[in-house]
Amino acid sequence: MKLGEYKEKYRTYRKGKKSLLVLEGIHAVKHAFRFGAEFEEILYVDEGEIKSFADNVLKEEDKNFILKKAKKIEKDFFNELIPYRTRSKIIALVKKPKYEINEIDNDKPIIFLEDPANPENIGMTIRVAAAFGAGAVIVSGHINSFSASVIRAGAGLIFALPVFLIDKKSDLFTLFKNREFIVSDAEGKSIKQTKINKKSVIIFGTEREGVSQFLKDKSNAIIKLDMQKNVSSLNLATSVSAVLYGANWN
Repeated sequence: MKLGEYKEKYRTYRKGKKSLLVLEGIHAVKHAFRFGAEFEEILYVDEGEIKSFADNVLKEEDKNFILKKAKKIEKDFFNELIPYRTRSKIIALVKKPKYEINEIDNDKPIIFLEDPANPENIGMTIRVAAAFGAGAVIVSGHINSFSASVIRAGAGLIFALPVFLIDKKSDLFTLFKNREFIVSDAEGKSIKQTKINKKSVIIFGTEREGVSQFLKDKSNAIIKLDMQKNVSSLNLATSVSAVLYGANWN
């Protein structure tokens, strides 16, 4: 396949709307292997880097797979496939995971992001949600959570827990009618003074807009993170990690 055909293929799959997803960099590829992603194509530049990665990071069966499956390309060719510079010169195509609502662990909280404005924030939220034991991440809005930018920011951990996109926020209350709904907002009650059921949907808004009044009105409780005076907000992913790690779970 010629460079132009490769560029068009990766440009198409970077959007996250097709059956294949783009992984960029060692961390994304590593976590995709660890959580069972199905690889279609792996491209790399440096033989020493790919061998070190296989020897030091991967299980034996994955090591054998990548050494047989991966294809070496020139650095200039690689740089044409990614719209920014990366430290590790590896890129891959994997099958998009197919998640179902009934796969979500009932004993783990669900994180809902209302109309996030930044793909990196979504990716970093998925990363901390996976680290701190969330059952799923659900996102509304215009950004595709399976885009290459989100996957890169999330270090490939989109394969570690179910991730869903929804069009209508009202669907939350139909899909998860047996769960409590908790809003994270500066107007709420201190997280230190609130018991939170693990079987909850915890709702986060953007730094600028916060959570919509519609979701506040439909929720069971509003909580806040206790911060120092004159500090008004946190980055979205930081807020999610603080709630998941610091909540008084019931």
